[in-house]
Amino acid sequence: MMPGTTVLERYVVERPLGEGGMGAVYQARHVALGHQVALKVMTIVHPEASRRFLVEARAMAAVRSPYVASVIDYGTHEDSPVLLMEFIDGESLEARLSQVGALTWDYAFRLASEVAEGLAAIHA
Repeated sequence: MMPGTTVLERYVVERPLGEGGMGAVYQARHVALGHQVALKVMTIVHPEASRRFLVEARAMAAVRSPYVASVIDYGTHEDSPVLLMEFIDGESLEARLSQVGALTWDYAFRLASEVAEGLAAIHA
């Protein structure tokens, strides 16, 4: 998907963030409100994969946690399912480790606690 593409008539793609085996994630902007979102789009169009994508979207929409990105919207763009989520600006753990090396015990403990809380919310 190219920067400048409009999705669901209200989100404009700004830049790619990452890509996996079944989809890609982009940073996008809500046209009217101006806030940033993460747009996940399936790159494989298959009925079973699309069904699983919708199940994932519904499950994630039910999660409420400060440690899990919120689902904002869902739809299709050019026959591909798309999921819009809260955009969280930051760095990956890999980037952090390459900058600072080993994490301090306090930081590692806090990070692990937040991950555990997010996983608990998803599990619930």
